[in-house]
Amino acid sequence: MSEEDYEKTPDIRAFCARVTDVHKWAVFQKAADVTRAVREGNPPKLDLDGWTFNNFKQACANDLSEEEMDELRMQAEQAKKSNLKPYEIANIVRAVNEIEELRKGTV
Repeated sequence: MSEEDYEKTPDIRAFCARVTDVHKWAVFQKAADVTRAVREGNPPKLDLDGWTFNNFKQACANDLSEEEMDELRMQAEQAKKSNLKPYEIANIVRAVNEIEELRKGTV
């Protein structure tokens, strides 16, 4: 990026990330999956990997059934015994704990 281009858009940085057709297809596929789920009235399971940047945490937490909460608790317990990286395990456990707190109304 030239100095002139940088001055026009100082909040945009290039990190040499290459966007391939595979990346584009994955983004398109996710949008198609969401659209299909809405049309069919069949929402996907809550993805704990994206919990940190979820803008609808309270709604998601309130919408979970007790059976779904049990599945998330089990997922956290399995993560603790897995070969995942420590930060990945911590993120899963933190997400489940936060969901529990949101459901209790203490957050």
